[in-house]
Amino acid sequence: MVRFAVLSFAAAVVSDLRALGASRFLIRNLVATELKLRYHRSVLGVFWTLLNPLLLLSVQALAFSQILHIDFRTYALYLLSGLVPWQFFSTAIETASRSMLKNEKLIRVMPTPKLVFPLSDVIVALVHSGFALAAFLILAVAFGASLQRQLLVLPVGILLLALFTFGLTLIAMTLMTFFRDFAHIIGVLLTAYYFASPILYPPDLVSRYRAMLRFNPMTYYLEFFHDALVPARVLNAAAQGAIWPPPTTWIVATLCSLLSVTAGYIVYKKMEHEFIFHL
Repeated sequence: MVRFAVLSFAAAVVSDLRALGASRFLIRNLVATELKLRYHRSVLGVFWTLLNPLLLLSVQALAFSQILHIDFRTYALYLLSGLVPWQFFSTAIETASRSMLKNEKLIRVMPTPKLVFPLSDVIVALVHSGFALAAFLILAVAFGASLQRQLLVLPVGILLLALFTFGLTLIAMTLMTFFRDFAHIIGVLLTAYYFASPILYPPDLVSRYRAMLRFNPMTYYLEFFHDALVPARVLNAAAQGAIWPPPTTWIVATLCSLLSVTAGYIVYKKMEHEFIFHL
């Protein structure tokens, strides 16, 4: 029985991957259309993608650097290295959760894999984050930081966070499609998760809650970004040389990504044929 279930699951995954591959042109068009619509008639266009995290950084860094008694430049580097992945995560969750509803007409007239829609929203959020990451690197150099070898781990951190996010978007999309009230809850959940993650504060400053942070998957994804983008002296004043993500970070982040994608896919497949009746 277990073997049959595993084989059926594997067959479904392979079938959906092939369907996504066949729909790559649709995904490309959806992503391009979303990017064009987002900046339609915007004077600054794509530069808003760069300005948004920088403006958010300025407000929060000025406030919390004073509260935490940390040098502004030091805190700004730490804060923005956490805001970049968080902006991707929260934007992808919020937009992809509505992907079924906003593409209702297309779903009704075109026989296409429904996975195409949340995937395209995640890709759009990933593109925006790429622009924000470029802005961060420019700002970091302006603040006196130098490019470090830890940047090599950044693609791995981005990939693992993207997988983790995509799994959660499938769950959020299902909840949003079946329960419209979830639209009023998701913002509250994301806000709570933001403050429960080490973005505004380094874990060393909240040692009382450090054990609790280790149960938060976002902590491990943020470590990839912090270690890759922030000089070692900022993360740890006593650090000698470079700081690389420890083995625990690699293992936990990988497991959380696989669990998230698996759980999200199971929820999606269980309700796949019911979506059309709730649009």
